[in-house]
Amino acid sequence: MALSEATVEPADLAEARASGAGGRVAVLGAGVAGMAAAVSLARAGVAVDLLDTRRKLGGRATSFEEHATGHTLDNCQHIVMRCCTAILDLYETLGVADRIAWHRTLNFVGPDGRRDTLAAMPLPAPGHFSLSFLRLGFLTMADKLGIARAMLALIRTSPEAMVAADAVSFADWLARHAPQTQRAMTRYWEPVVVSAVNLPCAQASARYAIQVFREGFLCRGDAYEMGVSRVPLRDLYERVEPIVAAAGGRVLLGHAVESMAYDADARRVTGLTVRHGRDYLDLTPDTVVAALPADRLAKAVSPEMVQADHRLSRLDEVGVSSILGVHLALACPSVDEPAMDLPHAALLDSPLHWVFNEPPTALPDGRLAQWVHGVISASDGLLSKPNPELVELVHDEVRRYFPAAVGCEMLTGVAVREVRATFAATPGVDALRPATAGAIDNLLLAGDWVDTGWPATMEGACRSGYRAAAAALDALGVAADSPRPAVHDLRPAPLFRLLSA
Repeated sequence: MALSEATVEPADLAEARASGAGGRVAVLGAGVAGMAAAVSLARAGVAVDLLDTRRKLGGRATSFEEHATGHTLDNCQHIVMRCCTAILDLYETLGVADRIAWHRTLNFVGPDGRRDTLAAMPLPAPGHFSLSFLRLGFLTMADKLGIARAMLALIRTSPEAMVAADAVSFADWLARHAPQTQRAMTRYWEPVVVSAVNLPCAQASARYAIQVFREGFLCRGDAYEMGVSRVPLRDLYERVEPIVAAAGGRVLLGHAVESMAYDADARRVTGLTVRHGRDYLDLTPDTVVAALPADRLAKAVSPEMVQADHRLSRLDEVGVSSILGVHLALACPSVDEPAMDLPHAALLDSPLHWVFNEPPTALPDGRLAQWVHGVISASDGLLSKPNPELVELVHDEVRRYFPAAVGCEMLTGVAVREVRATFAATPGVDALRPATAGAIDNLLLAGDWVDTGWPATMEGACRSGYRAAAAALDALGVAADSPRPAVHDLRPAPLFRLLSA
């Protein structure tokens, strides 16, 4: 349950501490998982040290200043959906839910300029897309029949079968349960899976592709709605530090955890060595929430810790997948001729998967300035290309799919490589995803890569942070009636429950 601003004021936090909150928690990593854990602990009155190597909050979901124009850009486009209940709860708690713009129509644009839309109709889920789906012009009737058969198989997949599906790729799963045409694979399944799981269907674990379709497109009529921040991502985190500080905690940016001291007899982390520039700081928290990527956590733990706790034994096996974001600033002839007249679009048969645009602003000479953000998921094959080549690739695709952009001048282009954007949810990945708690009593793990049941998303990261915070509160003996983060799923529609039974 989200709290209003009043519930995180200092007086209320002091009352929460008096009711049983005690000890101090170090949260390592100030990405979505770390912020979710820190805010949840602070709401219960626990003093938190929230640390991050970077000098800003947000981890991979943050913003930066573009030097040529001074414009604030997100490092990569991050979206939420209505089914992402945990991250939406965090936004409510931070008082920024109204900064999310919601879209009920998903746009598709083909290389021939044809535009199609997918939007829910007032029909019971999972039939809410049926009329809109039938009108999609980029699929044939044979494609649609195959997709419909696969959707029915997805609905009927039991929780046990879904977990077992981690052993195979989604392409293999489709081939076994409902063979698809090549067009259906490339124009329907591939765009959704590569965007949500950050891997193509032939490489993505079937479990997580199935989860995306069931949770996001089938179980409820509103679950698919797409939310995009109206403000730079960093502006969504403005209240994290005040909330942490009000509970007696600190946000320590530019602080890197170098090592952890470990007492093997007590099975506890007894201290942290933290580097800040040339200085070093020693912390002795009661509990540690490690909300770090797997590779960074591997560098911070000792061999004795790895031997003691199996959660730490396979950190170097967790693979990663990249995302490439390219921002274009386009100057258009007039307000009546924007480069892109849609808020977002998935591009069919293009190396550029999605494009998003910002509201245009007027230049001093009367022209229109429009920032267009192109996203290429699972972009490992492009990372070695020089920035000008990447910018030109995206610029060419924008002009190909949106002819009005041909008449616009490109003022600047910025390529952003997120080399380790997500963990790689390949078949068998579940064996590598550790639990929140383990043999080292006061070391809790968080991050999108831990065992959340979700692919690598802000939602998975937030859920992991909430779970780690709840476990920390229990370990600290915080009173049961203190605020605790709750993770819940949307309740499926009655017809979906009936068909999936």
